[in-house]
Amino acid sequence: MAFSKSISKISVWHRHAFRRGSTSAAASSLDDAVSRISLGFASLLLASGVFHIGVWGFFGGEWEGDVSWRKPILFGLSAGMTLASFSWLSHRIRPTARTRLALSLLSTSLLLEVALITLQQWRGVTSHFNRSTLFDRVIDQSMTGLILLATASIVPLAVAVFRTVGLPSDLRLAVRAGIVFLFLSCFIGVIIWLHGLQRLNLGLPPAQVGTAGIPKFPHGVSIHALQLFPITCWILTKIGWPMPSRRTAIKCLVANHATLLIFSIYQTVSGRARFEMDIPALILFVLAMACLIPMIFEFFRQCLFWAIPSVGKRNSSLAE
Repeated sequence: MAFSKSISKISVWHRHAFRRGSTSAAASSLDDAVSRISLGFASLLLASGVFHIGVWGFFGGEWEGDVSWRKPILFGLSAGMTLASFSWLSHRIRPTARTRLALSLLSTSLLLEVALITLQQWRGVTSHFNRSTLFDRVIDQSMTGLILLATASIVPLAVAVFRTVGLPSDLRLAVRAGIVFLFLSCFIGVIIWLHGLQRLNLGLPPAQVGTAGIPKFPHGVSIHALQLFPITCWILTKIGWPMPSRRTAIKCLVANHATLLIFSIYQTVSGRARFEMDIPALILFVLAMACLIPMIFEFFRQCLFWAIPSVGKRNSSLAE
């Protein structure tokens, strides 16, 4: 009797284990599918940006302006790089139903937003703050909703990255700092939208602050730190920089970006063009460049170790 009960318990345990294994395998398969789709969408966005570079080269036209090929080019490349970064990160975090949904929404919203911007350019009309017709108003409001959805979708992915991420310490620092700058860029983007609506209602140019301030300046300064910082880590790893040197380099880049962001906000709020500097702006810009000095010093130090192997070996032995 006791033996039959033991057999029954083992059978129940095996059934539960099989179910857990099946559930885990199904979840892993779903994670892979979502990641592949997001990477496919990122590839489409990047291809669109590259394609429109060719279109711009063939048709010509100004780079700046409300109606220019700059918009489908930059939005395609920028959204594609951002989505590719999160697709890469999705393999290094603990996946959940929330992160899967967030990555799916981020992929869809970025693809649709860039598609609407591209549509408006091919129609020969401005894409943002365009309410001249009912159709244009619908597109403008749709783009606003999509970018807000994309921003909201980044939140659970960022939380997952800060909780668990399977990366070396230098790359982990790079990714987390990059996400912080991406959030700041999104926040600035919302402010740009609200400010543009206010100026539009007053009959003023929406994409301008004061006489010459450029709202997209601080937005652009911080948006691609999530790509720059990890790529810098990868390059420094490939050329043989040790971990402490790589962490120093990333800290220098973070400080540089933070100071440049303050500089760009100051320039924009002051109503001046990007490099139309007064004394405070010049000080901020010089400080931003000075943040890179330890990284530059480390670069020359590593070059010295590479050129004189005995120096590098002696340094390694002292470190040990």
